[in-house]
Amino acid sequence: MLSQGISNWQNNMPQDNKIYFQGALRTIFPEGILFGSTIQINGFQGTMSLTFEFLKEAQLSNKITALALIKEPGLAAAHEIGINLNNLLIFPKAKDALKEIKLLITAADVVAISQSALTTKLLIALSKTAKFSKSIVIVFNSTFLHNTQLLSKDIFDYQLLIKTIKWEGLGIESGFLKQRLVKITLTKDKYNRKPVSAYFWLPNSSGKFSLATNQEL
Repeated sequence: MLSQGISNWQNNMPQDNKIYFQGALRTIFPEGILFGSTIQINGFQGTMSLTFEFLKEAQLSNKITALALIKEPGLAAAHEIGINLNNLLIFPKAKDALKEIKLLITAADVVAISQSALTTKLLIALSKTAKFSKSIVIVFNSTFLHNTQLLSKDIFDYQLLIKTIKWEGLGIESGFLKQRLVKITLTKDKYNRKPVSAYFWLPNSSGKFSLATNQEL
């Protein structure tokens, strides 16, 4: 049971109201992200890699992290990015997941969920749970969704859009990826500020997430 697996961690809820980033994510979020927020990561490529970067940064801040409703979580890639798999809760797909995922969000600090596994109703319920428990929920897509109700800005506190600029490797998309240059845009944040964009390697030639220099653009 999930409740048994996380019972020893339930007292480790965040005492501060934000998570701050040590790596390249500081470029997009210099002021950190408020706990209780729901984040959407959208794009054709790189959404899971960016999700792993969020989880890695959370672990660097000694936060409890979790993956939920993901058919193929790509743990080898997560480990390469720097995620400590021993400190990562994993909850597989389930037909009636609402109760278990709510418990997971209550117990963990940062929970990543595949949006393809969510209905609008479930997404709204999980967003409310995140606000109540002061956790961060990251919802990521592997393809663009055209359901305007599901993409409602009322659900998400932060929205990120990934656009691939350059793909280096053998066999675009399905082959061996050496490195990928992307443009990441924060299209919405909790304070309704203007969109912010920056260029990153996701990943770079070392398999890490890094800010691209002007010379590399």
